[in-house]
Amino acid sequence: MTRIPVRTALALALAASLAAGCSSLADELEREADPARSSQPAAGGEPPVDVDPLTPPGPTDPAGDPPSVPMEVPCSGEGFKASAGMVSSAMGLRAMSITLTNCGTGAYEFHGYPALTVLDEQRDPVAIEVLKGTDGISSGIRNTEPKPILLQPGESVSATVAWRNTVTDAARPAPHGTYFDVAPAPGRAGHAVKPGDGGPIDIGSAARIGVSAWEKTAADGTPE
Repeated sequence: MTRIPVRTALALALAASLAAGCSSLADELEREADPARSSQPAAGGEPPVDVDPLTPPGPTDPAGDPPSVPMEVPCSGEGFKASAGMVSSAMGLRAMSITLTNCGTGAYEFHGYPALTVLDEQRDPVAIEVLKGTDGISSGIRNTEPKPILLQPGESVSATVAWRNTVTDAARPAPHGTYFDVAPAPGRAGHAVKPGDGGPIDIGSAARIGVSAWEKTAADGTPE
C-alpha cells in the first residue's frame, strides 16, 4: 500500500473541493439565467433547444378575429364573383369601379344598373340615396345609357360608383360605410366587397352616391 504524504493529500482534497465549488457555481449561474432549465439537453444526448418565452412555438390561433372581406370574393352559388377597384379621389370627389364576372357555366343577361347598397362595419345598410347614373355627382364621369348585355362564362361587366365626401350641413352627420353590396339587378343576391384600397366609404352630408349602367368589359378591363 502506497502512502501519500499529508501535504499531497491536502492539496488533492483542496483541488477536489474547488472543482466541486466551481461546478456548483456554474449550476447556480445557469439556474439564474435559465430558471426553467429549458436549455437542458433532452434525453438521449440531443443538443439543447433554445426556447423564446415571448414567442409561442407555433402559429397563433386566429379564433375570435372578425372575418375580413377580400377585395374579390369567390364564385357565388348563382355563378358570379364581385370585385372592386381602387378609389380615385380629387377635390372631394370619389370614383371607383365595380365588376361582376360570370364564373358559372351558363350565359346571363344584364340590362340596366347595378343594385347597390352601402353597408357599415356590422353589415347593416347605411341610409343614403343611390342615383341611377353619375351625372348628379359629377358630369366628368363616363356615364352611358343602359343596353342589353349577354354575358358568357368568363366574361365581365363593370360600372362606376361615384360620391362626394364634402360636408355641406354641419348639423347632419356624414354617413360612412365599409362595404358595397353589389347585385346584378334588384331582387338578385348581393356580393359584399370593400373598396380596392380597403378604405372607408366616406360619403358627405349630401348622403348620396351615383352608379353608372353596366357595361361589358374587355379582357384588359376596359369597356367594350
